[in-house]
Amino acid sequence: MASILKNTDRICQMYLQNSEDLIFVINEDSIIEYSNSSYFSRIKNFHDFIFSDDCDQLDVLLKDIFRLSNGTEIIRIKQHNDQLKWYEIKGYSFIDDEDNNKKAFLVGRDITKYKKIELEYEKSQARFGELTTSLPEIKYWKLLQSKKGLKAVQKTIEMLELVIEHIPQLIYWKDTNLVYLGCNSSFASINNLNDPSSIIGKIDDDLHWFRRNLDHIKDTERKVITNDEPEYNIIESLETINGEQAWFEIIRIPLHDAEGKVVGLLATYEDISIRKLGEQKIRESEKKYRSILENIKESYFEVDLKGTYTFFNDAFCELLGEKRDNLMGKNYQGYTNEESKNEIFEIYNAVFKSGNPNSNYQSQFIRSNGEEITCESSVYLRYDSNGNKIGFSGLTRNITEKFYLLQKIKQSEEKYHTIFNASPDYIYLTDSTGNIVDMNPALLDRTGMTLEEAQGVNFSKFYAGEDINELTRLAELIRNGKEIKEVKIKAKTKQGEIFEFEVNSVPLKEKGKVTAILNLARDITLRKKTEEKLRESEKKYRHLFESSTYSIILINRKGVIVDCNPATKRFFRREIEDLIGKNFMEVGIKPENMLPLFQRRYQANLKGDVPDPLEIMINRSGDGSEMWINVDESIVEIGGEDVFQVIVQDITKNKIAEQKLKNSQEELQVLNRELEQKVKERTKDFIKSERQYRTTIDSLGDPLHVVDKDLRIILINEALKKWLIELNIESSIVGRKIPEVFPFLPSAVYDEYLQVFDSGIPLITIENTVLPDFKVVTETRKIPIFIDSNVSQVITIIRDITDKRKIEDQLKESEENFRNMITNLDEGYYKIELGGKILYHNPAFSKIAGYDPNENLINKQQPFIWQNLVDQKRYKEELLNYGHIRNYTIPVKRKDGEIIFIHLNARLIRNDDKEPISIEGTFTDVTEKFKLEQELMLSEKKLRLQNVELKKLDKVKNDFITMAAHELKTPLISISGYTDYILLKHRSKLNSEITDDLLTVKRNVSRLEILMDQLLDVLKIDENELKLQKEKTNVSKIINDCLDELSYLINEKNLEVILKIDREIILNIDATRIFSVFTNLISNAIKFTPDYGWIEIDTKKMENQYVFEIKDNGIGLSETDIEQLFQKFVRIKPPILSKNINIKDSGTGLGLYITRGIINAHGGEIQAYSEGENKGSKFSFKLPL
Repeated sequence: MASILKNTDRICQMYLQNSEDLIFVINEDSIIEYSNSSYFSRIKNFHDFIFSDDCDQLDVLLKDIFRLSNGTEIIRIKQHNDQLKWYEIKGYSFIDDEDNNKKAFLVGRDITKYKKIELEYEKSQARFGELTTSLPEIKYWKLLQSKKGLKAVQKTIEMLELVIEHIPQLIYWKDTNLVYLGCNSSFASINNLNDPSSIIGKIDDDLHWFRRNLDHIKDTERKVITNDEPEYNIIESLETINGEQAWFEIIRIPLHDAEGKVVGLLATYEDISIRKLGEQKIRESEKKYRSILENIKESYFEVDLKGTYTFFNDAFCELLGEKRDNLMGKNYQGYTNEESKNEIFEIYNAVFKSGNPNSNYQSQFIRSNGEEITCESSVYLRYDSNGNKIGFSGLTRNITEKFYLLQKIKQSEEKYHTIFNASPDYIYLTDSTGNIVDMNPALLDRTGMTLEEAQGVNFSKFYAGEDINELTRLAELIRNGKEIKEVKIKAKTKQGEIFEFEVNSVPLKEKGKVTAILNLARDITLRKKTEEKLRESEKKYRHLFESSTYSIILINRKGVIVDCNPATKRFFRREIEDLIGKNFMEVGIKPENMLPLFQRRYQANLKGDVPDPLEIMINRSGDGSEMWINVDESIVEIGGEDVFQVIVQDITKNKIAEQKLKNSQEELQVLNRELEQKVKERTKDFIKSERQYRTTIDSLGDPLHVVDKDLRIILINEALKKWLIELNIESSIVGRKIPEVFPFLPSAVYDEYLQVFDSGIPLITIENTVLPDFKVVTETRKIPIFIDSNVSQVITIIRDITDKRKIEDQLKESEENFRNMITNLDEGYYKIELGGKILYHNPAFSKIAGYDPNENLINKQQPFIWQNLVDQKRYKEELLNYGHIRNYTIPVKRKDGEIIFIHLNARLIRNDDKEPISIEGTFTDVTEKFKLEQELMLSEKKLRLQNVELKKLDKVKNDFITMAAHELKTPLISISGYTDYILLKHRSKLNSEITDDLLTVKRNVSRLEILMDQLLDVLKIDENELKLQKEKTNVSKIINDCLDELSYLINEKNLEVILKIDREIILNIDATRIFSVFTNLISNAIKFTPDYGWIEIDTKKMENQYVFEIKDNGIGLSETDIEQLFQKFVRIKPPILSKNINIKDSGTGLGLYITRGIINAHGGEIQAYSEGENKGSKFSFKLPL
């Protein structure tokens, strides 16, 4: 309340500035001390603004105000344009605190409009008095009526008088002798009569109107009187006083007395000349329009709302290849394919709904000969003269050739763009001056720029070459229309990196003039670097070539020796100059029978089949001495040319050593023969033990086989047979060789057997074998069998470890993933012994502890120092008791002494004996989060206290508003009651001003009562205390009752109401509340819909609810409007004012809030929809069945 009192002066000031009434403060000398209008501040004395005839009334008013404290008068006040306006002035006296003098507070309300009507009414009443006095029938009729009846009739006559006087039609009435009894002002005016009453007693010959048509008029009127049959809406052409032809719509009605006898005639004439001339011009225009349409080259057509052709020109017939008679009455769907049918229907439907034309849409038509053509059309909505939608019209043209051409252009453009965007080479487009227009992604990526950054920049800005003049010269050649190819250009990226590319530039011309340049470039930076590296590599190669101890000979593809290293001279004891330039077949290779061998190896190299190294004995060409050599050929690139590199190694010493070894082996063979005899002696013992041997190997669970030195299988066990069957391999393998049985084995397996046979050492290998249906991993043990100290056989034991290897691989992958995950975790991870010694940690552990992330703390003590021994004790107890600790937030000290808070999770690891051995855990630095949470807790506590206080204040506010509303209602009821009583009992004694004042009071009291009820409803809704008096009710009747109540507003704005509701909608509702819902929504639709608009009310029954929709074509809503529409005290937009209804009040902003509260209380919901401003709106709500 205190805040309201403090703002009283401001509120009063706002009221005075924005009031439409005139407000004055004057002293006892009539001097104006304040006015809310600047016009009245120019002159000080109030009398200077008053019409001279009303100055005495002003004096009386001021005297009453200063003597009796208040007063009222109607006075004319001068305006700035010297016009006069009528004002009802009410005044009150008060004592000014500043000078302690009595002053008058005057409020003037403009009543000029009502005063004019009153004066017109007085004139009309005077004419009516003269008429009643002059007509004995009416005079005597008045004597026979009761006072109450006369008053009712008088009221009706007053209303009729007002209507007759102000309508534009010519109205008159005559007796049976065609003598005038009266007319309205319009009829009097065209007959040069100043007063309508002066026509009484006159006949047609006394007047000026339609003299040349009088005989026709009289004959027609006598016919109406004689036959007692009215004529309605007769169109006649009459000649005016000026000799002009005019058209009138005429109504002639016979008048009857109380017994039904014809006593006269009433006639009305409405001038429709403009309308007739308009219709005539429309017909002439239509004729010209049709003629133009018939002769234009464009194809024109008209269809009705169903799509049936009603008109078309010859060009349209030619377009479809159809005769006019065949086409007329046909539907457009008969000349389109299925896809176009739907497209055209949707276009027509959209045009019908919006009223907006659709231009240049494309569709497919089928001509009468079956040819399909592509057309571009425009369609418009057609209306009749009354504004009703009757069909569509349109223009169309055949664009088939253009369409296909555009398709090809589009495809070409798509291919260009595909190449442009996907090419790894650089493509860029410049204008004729070198400014960049476009770049493909490859070049943008290379330069590190966006297209927006590159566009408009001259290419010279990117140029990094040394000779800018050369670039200018090339640009001039291109501008002159010459293509340039394979030009090497250096450019720089956005970051300044230099790269080199080879470019072809093509000038693009329009009308013979170069307008753009297309540049295709390939990055040669890598190639240049590679060439440089190759030169360096060749340099290194030359060094090795010259210094090698092996003979290196280079031979070209023609067999000519092109170079030899110095070692070649030492090898062959010939000068290098004697060898270079000669064919390798001509250098004297001996013995000569070796030449074909070297020729075959050379040919194999030419074909790309590089042979294996060759060991051979030759004679030196220099002195004929023998030597053993190892020859190895390969192809190398030198100086951009492929040559054969022959490396010759002297292996003479090795061969001599081998010969000595061979001699030793021959001696050993003699010893072997001696041993064979011993083997035969022992064979008997072997055969004896063989049975036991076979029994033993069959009992083994792993597959097993025995091979001899030829890798022939001589023995297998049952486990191998079973395993082979599982692998879909033939199991009868005894007597067959390993390569034959297992062709899929790699050659390394045979080498392994040879190794075991040679070395006598068992060999264990892991082998991955890929079979047609699956992959097998085996652990193979090759065990030598010695006979007389020599390996004669090998036992192969195969263990299938496929599943084991899969598990190991998965475990390895899992461990690797785990390691990667732990390493990249932002959380610290650790594994420590119970004593605190670190077994493993990740980089985040070191970083959070205050160490370098890459520092290794393994085998060191845990770096954190507990701040609280209680925390440390709880940590250990929970781990030992529960095996884990979860979400534990504790303070710890880092290496640098900083106190941080960490969020810890850990678990205890036990060994197989259930003894604890280590701890594994993760933690996160939550120092900032912890601080924020502490601040948040304090803030939440503060907010809770504030919320409690706000709830208390809110309750006090609601209690006060409820009390104030109820307290205000008591005096309002009294005021309303007394007002009704005065108007009912004493209205005849009151003058019109007082009556109007009392009606104003009554209206304002009613408005205030509604506001109080709305405030109470808002409070109930806010507190969920809105109580409903539900009963089974027909909602359709509520809708109709609501429309009846609002009909005066609907009619004044000439709105069309479209009802699509069921006859009976029986729902369990509070009828009064739902009535207010419909009243609010429909009145809003009326307020915000312009004159001659429409409002549609629709209902739909769904599974368990009824949906009600109120739609209009008014000013619509934006998305922002809809978001705040159902909030309290929100007024989105001012209403649309009509010519006859001035709705200044835009409401309290509570209506929709209360509406939603009522619907929600019924268990329903409401939504608002709109396509945007000036596109109408829809309110939809649901009520349960």
